[in-house]
Amino acid sequence: MGFEPPTLNLYEKLRARERASARPGAHVHRSRAFYESVFPNHTVDAVSGFEDVHVHRFTDDGKYLICFSRNQHDLVVYRFRGFGEAETPRRAEAAGPRTPRDARGGDRDADGDENKPPRRAPATTRDKYFDLLYTRPLTVDADLLARDFAVTILEGEYLLVASSTPAEAPPRDAAARERTNANEAGTADVVPARGPR
Repeated sequence: MGFEPPTLNLYEKLRARERASARPGAHVHRSRAFYESVFPNHTVDAVSGFEDVHVHRFTDDGKYLICFSRNQHDLVVYRFRGFGEAETPRRAEAAGPRTPRDARGGDRDADGDENKPPRRAPATTRDKYFDLLYTRPLTVDADLLARDFAVTILEGEYLLVASSTPAEAPPRDAAARERTNANEAGTADVVPARGPR
């Protein structure tokens, strides 16, 4: 009997879960494994407002969005507010001050001038779904953060990021290229994933 690789078919996973027996003495509902195939129930397309950062990924728990600044010197972390928060206005905006109405039915402010429709900058989807948790500069001078490297460690408590110093100019011959690659510096920083405490 040979080893069979696990299937990626959801139907076969569910059938195997139904056929599997529980550990001796365990209740069947408590011994079942967590679903491996989870599908989203809500999708947001064309998210705007992230022009000033490079979005890397969500943390493993899905609560924080890890980003790097465009100049690759700062770590930017956003807290995900959830989809329910985006559907309802914030309490502060909902309970804002009201202006008195005059006899003609128009709105007047404290100076007695007619109010025009409120001039608010259109909210981006970033503002609807995310709150800026913190921005932390991690590199100095010519060091640049590696945009494609960020690892959560110790159960999401810390975030490991890497930085490097780019070479002045790419050398033209192979021997000089090897010397430059050997002299190129690299560092790694560990920062708390949930921000300063």
